[in-house]
Amino acid sequence: MAASMNERAAALGLHISCSAPAEGQQECISSSEDAARLVSALYRDFPVARILAVAPGAKFGDKVLPNSNPFLKLSNAVTGLTFIQEAHGWSGLIIAENPRPTGRLRRLVAAVLNAEDEKSLRNRLSTMLLRAYRDYDTIRIFDAGDVVAKLPLYRGKTDFVDAIAEKPVYATLSRERMLERGSNAVEIRIERRAPLAAPIHAG
Repeated sequence: MAASMNERAAALGLHISCSAPAEGQQECISSSEDAARLVSALYRDFPVARILAVAPGAKFGDKVLPNSNPFLKLSNAVTGLTFIQEAHGWSGLIIAENPRPTGRLRRLVAAVLNAEDEKSLRNRLSTMLLRAYRDYDTIRIFDAGDVVAKLPLYRGKTDFVDAIAEKPVYATLSRERMLERGSNAVEIRIERRAPLAAPIHAG
């Protein structure tokens, strides 16, 4: 089981590691960054999780599990996944979603592990969301179909081939960085593992 979980975590780009001690209890070492990546994948791959996250509770057979995230009572924009007390501290993972004027949905994920107590956990999560809304913004770098770069092509009829963005590409930057550097706030570099040689296929 631990090996299977590690393989799945690696496929999602997580650094979480799980092991099975001799007594048979599984232990996992993770981080807040892993938790944020995991919830993004959960919402993407299992849409029903969005429904469960905003429900007062979920029923599994005869057992009812209440939603323990207190932020749900403060704002409909906050959808929570977990807010629990563990032996080594309080941990919480919440998502704040709000529509942008452009029609896109802005989603912020805040994850805190091992806070000293519930009050500290709430304060740290609130501070993270406040700073994210106040100090950061997401901009679109490329639209789907845009030419991202011209790559050298070997043994082809032309010397270069266009690299096309398959879907829109966004970047989240601090507003301070954008004000200081303007159009130079984003540096784009194209990396490829091997030279391109003809023939090649679109896509």
